[in-house]
Amino acid sequence: MKRFFLHLSILVVFLLISSEIIIRVFNLANMPLKKIKKDGITLYEPYQSGTMVFGNFGDIRAKFNINPQGYNSLSDYNDSFEGFKYAIIGDSFVEGFHENVNKSIGKRAEKILPETQFHEYGRSGWNAHNYLQLCNNIANQYNEIFVICDTSDFMENHPEQHTINTSNIRKLVIKSRLFCYLYYNRKAAAILVPKRLNYIASPSKNHTYEVRIVPFQNKFPSNVVWVWRNSKETKLLSENNIAIKHDLTPYTFGLFDDHWNSNGRQNAAETISSYIKIGN
Repeated sequence: MKRFFLHLSILVVFLLISSEIIIRVFNLANMPLKKIKKDGITLYEPYQSGTMVFGNFGDIRAKFNINPQGYNSLSDYNDSFEGFKYAIIGDSFVEGFHENVNKSIGKRAEKILPETQFHEYGRSGWNAHNYLQLCNNIANQYNEIFVICDTSDFMENHPEQHTINTSNIRKLVIKSRLFCYLYYNRKAAAILVPKRLNYIASPSKNHTYEVRIVPFQNKFPSNVVWVWRNSKETKLLSENNIAIKHDLTPYTFGLFDDHWNSNGRQNAAETISSYIKIGN
């Protein structure tokens, strides 16, 4: 029996080491980005760049660049551009790690409207409370701020608190590409971290929109425009609310991740650009 467990232990160690080597050689996993705190908001440490890898076998590879403000963007938001400036705020869809940074929603919109500049403030997991905090900080810097959202963004009671874990144990663990692959790519995080359930209102439940969403929207600066990701909110829309037109399909990755692909981001860019053209 002792011999059996000895052989089993050797086999397990061999599998772990060989898996680590394979993942490193074929670059199948991301290393977590470094984070900082600024004005109460957790941002990515500036000047990081590289390639994000998603999927079981590197199915999705996308270039990223963390700008001086801590967001995934090629633009420095403190540059001297003097034309029309717009902000795009949202969660991981705006953060855009699933597609090359030069093909983001903002960059697509700039091609449609050449005399404009779009700054993207995307952070995975953000909700309406995070959007409010950020909008209050940047409202006077932009002609308009486009918040890409869905109903679930308004169902939380507090901002998403991104923590910065600098413990020695974490530093040691994340050096393993195998761990990062299992935790991020294989979604082992879903097992290790309890998933919060959000109540998502259906279009027929107008009271949720009127009682919860509209009063929360009224807290935002007047130059905020709400861009709804799902067409189901169309019948509930009022002033400063628009819905993304899904002209290009399909707009999901399908097999691995439900983030929108190139077509989805193009839909968002064209919807925002059309709104600006009509307004001007």
